[in-house]
Amino acid sequence: MLKKAYAALKEIGKVAGALTFLFGIVYGIYQFFETQKQNEIAQTLAFYKEFNSAPISTYREAIFGAVAKHQNEIAAAAVDETKLADTMNKIIAQEALANQLMLTMDFFDGLVFCVTKKICDSETAVNLFHDRAREIYTTFYQYIVAQRAAWASNNFGLGLQTFAELNPPK
Repeated sequence: MLKKAYAALKEIGKVAGALTFLFGIVYGIYQFFETQKQNEIAQTLAFYKEFNSAPISTYREAIFGAVAKHQNEIAAAAVDETKLADTMNKIIAQEALANQLMLTMDFFDGLVFCVTKKICDSETAVNLFHDRAREIYTTFYQYIVAQRAAWASNNFGLGLQTFAELNPPK
Protein backbone atom coordinates (compact mmCIF):
# COMPACT_ATOMS: atom_id res chain seq x y z
CA MET A 1 0.00 0.00 0.00
CA LEU A 2 2.84 2.37 0.87
CA LYS A 3 4.50 1.43 -2.37
CA LYS A 4 1.34 2.31 -4.33
CA ALA A 5 0.97 5.64 -2.52
CA TYR A 6 4.62 6.43 -3.17
CA ALA A 7 4.25 5.54 -6.87
CA ALA A 8 1.10 7.69 -7.11
CA LEU A 9 2.86 10.62 -5.41
CA LYS A 10 5.80 10.16 -7.74
CA GLU A 11 3.51 10.33 -10.78
CA ILE A 12 1.70 13.38 -9.37
CA GLY A 13 5.11 14.99 -8.80
CA LYS A 14 6.09 14.35 -12.42
CA VAL A 15 2.86 15.88 -13.68
CA ALA A 16 3.17 18.83 -11.29
CA GLY A 17 6.78 19.35 -12.33
CA ALA A 18 5.87 19.24 -16.01
CA LEU A 19 3.00 21.68 -15.46
CA THR A 20 5.24 24.02 -13.47
CA PHE A 21 7.85 23.85 -16.21
CA LEU A 22 5.27 24.67 -18.90
CA PHE A 23 3.79 27.47 -16.80
CA GLY A 24 7.29 28.86 -16.30
CA ILE A 25 7.87 28.95 -20.05
CA VAL A 26 4.54 30.70 -20.70
CA TYR A 27 5.13 33.16 -17.87
CA GLY A 28 8.69 33.83 -19.08
CA ILE A 29 7.41 34.60 -22.58
CA TYR A 30 4.74 36.88 -21.12
CA GLN A 31 7.36 38.70 -19.03
CA PHE A 32 9.61 39.09 -22.06
CA PHE A 33 6.89 40.76 -24.13
CA GLU A 34 5.69 42.84 -21.20
CA THR A 35 9.23 44.12 -20.63
CA GLN A 36 9.62 44.81 -24.35
CA LYS A 37 6.36 46.80 -24.34
CA GLN A 38 7.50 48.81 -21.30
CA ASN A 39 10.81 49.57 -23.03
CA GLU A 40 8.94 50.77 -26.14
CA ILE A 41 6.75 53.03 -24.03
CA ALA A 42 9.80 54.37 -22.19
CA GLN A 43 11.50 55.17 -25.51
CA THR A 44 8.35 56.93 -26.75
CA LEU A 45 8.22 58.99 -23.56
CA ALA A 46 11.86 59.92 -24.14
CA PHE A 47 10.86 61.24 -27.58
CA TYR A 48 8.04 63.19 -25.94
CA LYS A 49 10.47 64.69 -23.46
CA GLU A 50 12.78 65.64 -26.33
CA PHE A 51 9.83 67.18 -28.21
CA ASN A 52 9.09 69.39 -25.22
CA SER A 53 12.71 70.37 -24.55
CA ALA A 54 15.18 72.63 -26.31
CA PRO A 55 15.95 72.81 -29.14
CA ILE A 56 12.69 71.30 -30.48
CA SER A 57 10.55 73.37 -28.11
CA THR A 58 12.42 76.48 -29.26
CA TYR A 59 11.65 75.65 -32.89
CA ARG A 60 8.00 75.12 -32.03
CA GLU A 61 7.84 78.41 -30.12
CA ALA A 62 9.22 80.27 -33.14
CA ILE A 63 6.85 78.49 -35.51
CA PHE A 64 3.71 79.05 -33.50
CA GLY A 65 4.76 82.54 -32.48
CA ALA A 66 4.95 83.45 -36.16
CA VAL A 67 1.59 81.80 -36.84
CA ALA A 68 0.00 83.76 -34.00
CA LYS A 69 1.65 86.99 -35.16
CA HIS A 70 0.33 86.55 -38.71
CA GLN A 71 -2.98 84.97 -37.78
CA ASN A 72 -5.08 87.60 -39.54
CA GLU A 73 -3.05 87.33 -42.76
CA ILE A 74 -3.37 83.55 -42.73
CA ALA A 75 -7.12 83.67 -42.10
CA ALA A 76 -7.62 86.19 -44.93
CA ALA A 77 -5.55 84.09 -47.34
CA ALA A 78 -7.24 80.80 -46.40
CA VAL A 79 -10.08 81.41 -48.88
CA ASP A 80 -7.79 80.48 -51.77
CA GLU A 81 -5.14 77.75 -51.69
CA THR A 82 -2.73 79.61 -53.96
CA LYS A 83 -3.06 82.77 -51.92
CA LEU A 84 -2.55 80.79 -48.73
CA ALA A 85 0.57 79.14 -50.15
CA ASP A 86 1.99 82.55 -51.10
CA THR A 87 1.14 83.96 -47.67
CA MET A 88 2.70 81.02 -45.82
CA ASN A 89 5.86 81.19 -47.94
CA LYS A 90 6.11 84.92 -47.25
CA ILE A 91 5.66 84.37 -43.49
CA ILE A 92 8.22 81.55 -43.46
CA ALA A 93 10.76 83.75 -45.25
CA GLN A 94 9.96 86.86 -43.21
CA GLU A 95 10.19 85.02 -39.86
CA ALA A 96 13.12 82.78 -40.97
CA LEU A 97 11.23 79.60 -40.13
CA ALA A 98 12.50 77.27 -42.86
CA ASN A 99 15.23 75.75 -40.70
CA GLN A 100 12.93 75.30 -37.68
CA LEU A 101 10.31 73.63 -39.85
CA MET A 102 12.85 71.30 -41.43
CA LEU A 103 14.28 70.28 -38.05
CA THR A 104 10.78 69.74 -36.64
CA MET A 105 9.98 67.54 -39.63
CA ASP A 106 13.23 65.65 -39.06
CA PHE A 107 12.07 64.97 -35.52
CA PHE A 108 8.88 63.37 -36.85
CA ASP A 109 10.90 61.36 -39.39
CA GLY A 110 12.90 59.96 -36.46
CA LEU A 111 9.72 59.21 -34.55
CA VAL A 112 8.24 57.30 -37.49
CA PHE A 113 11.48 55.31 -37.78
CA CYS A 114 11.35 54.55 -34.06
CA VAL A 115 7.75 53.30 -34.31
CA THR A 116 8.22 51.25 -37.49
CA LYS A 117 11.29 49.51 -36.06
CA LYS A 118 9.28 48.75 -32.89
CA ILE A 119 11.69 50.72 -30.73
CA CYS A 120 8.82 53.05 -29.78
CA ASP A 121 5.25 52.09 -28.92
CA SER A 122 2.87 53.04 -31.73
CA GLU A 123 -0.22 53.57 -29.56
CA THR A 124 1.61 55.81 -27.11
CA ALA A 125 3.28 57.73 -29.95
CA VAL A 126 -0.03 58.39 -31.69
CA ASN A 127 -1.63 59.48 -28.42
CA LEU A 128 1.22 61.88 -27.67
CA PHE A 129 2.05 63.28 -31.11
CA HIS A 130 -0.99 63.06 -33.38
CA ASP A 131 -2.56 66.40 -32.46
CA ARG A 132 0.69 68.37 -32.69
CA ALA A 133 1.65 66.74 -35.98
CA ARG A 134 -1.79 67.49 -37.43
CA GLU A 135 -1.57 71.10 -36.29
CA ILE A 136 1.85 71.65 -37.87
CA TYR A 137 1.05 69.68 -41.03
CA THR A 138 -2.24 71.40 -41.81
CA THR A 139 -0.76 74.83 -41.11
CA PHE A 140 2.26 74.29 -43.36
CA TYR A 141 0.79 71.85 -45.89
CA GLN A 142 1.24 74.23 -48.83
CA TYR A 143 4.85 74.89 -47.86
CA ILE A 144 5.60 71.17 -47.64
CA VAL A 145 4.03 70.51 -51.05
CA ALA A 146 5.93 73.44 -52.57
CA GLN A 147 9.23 72.18 -51.13
CA ARG A 148 8.59 68.70 -52.52
CA ALA A 149 7.96 70.21 -55.95
CA ALA A 150 10.89 72.65 -55.85
CA TRP A 151 13.92 70.94 -54.36
CA ALA A 152 13.10 68.38 -51.71
CA SER A 153 12.30 64.75 -52.25
CA ASN A 154 8.79 63.36 -51.99
CA ASN A 155 9.79 62.32 -48.47
CA PHE A 156 10.07 65.92 -47.24
CA GLY A 157 7.80 66.16 -44.22
CA LEU A 158 6.64 62.57 -44.64
CA GLY A 159 7.08 61.66 -40.96
CA LEU A 160 5.02 64.69 -39.98
CA GLN A 161 2.42 63.81 -42.61
CA THR A 162 2.29 60.21 -41.41
CA PHE A 163 1.44 61.19 -37.85
CA ALA A 164 -0.96 63.92 -38.99
CA GLU A 165 -2.95 61.56 -41.20
CA LEU A 166 -3.25 58.71 -38.72
CA ASN A 167 -6.63 58.06 -37.20
CA PRO A 168 -7.04 60.16 -34.07
CA PRO A 169 -6.41 58.39 -30.78
CA LYS A 170 -9.35 56.93 -28.93
